[in-house]
Amino acid sequence: YLINDFLIKNKPNDALVVLGITSKDIYPKPEWNYVFGLASYTKCTAVVSLFRISNGEDNKRNFILSLERLNKISSHEISHMFSLKHCINAVCLMNGTNNLNETDIKPNVLCSECLAKLSWKLDFKDFERLGKIKEYFYEYDFVENFETIDRQLKAIK
Repeated sequence: YLINDFLIKNKPNDALVVLGITSKDIYPKPEWNYVFGLASYTKCTAVVSLFRISNGEDNKRNFILSLERLNKISSHEISHMFSLKHCINAVCLMNGTNNLNETDIKPNVLCSECLAKLSWKLDFKDFERLGKIKEYFYEYDFVENFETIDRQLKAIK
């Protein structure tokens, strides 16, 4: 309902994609297990659930962990809306995940192949974009992916 009806009806005219965030658990079909997020390739809509991303502790570390999980899941679903499929070629943000451990161990960045696809599709300036992502990671203590971003920046240079 959210990605096939509600978000489409409420999508601004100038929006390329729309991402909704819900506190409810997401079950796309009655016979499926829960999912952290779901996107439509054709409608350019997606929804992400906050329901399972926190461990319930009220402290800074849990906040940062929950924010990083939300960032990974949202970025993954947004990338789907820009036509990226699940990646099986490398350890990548576009790997699918079935639990929080899998979400936690995957990187918060695209592999070089997915990055090239997205860059081609959106025609953005890779060096500037990756630099801004690195600044964002630094601001929110997402330090695990600095090395990957640095390698990508060096490769682009």
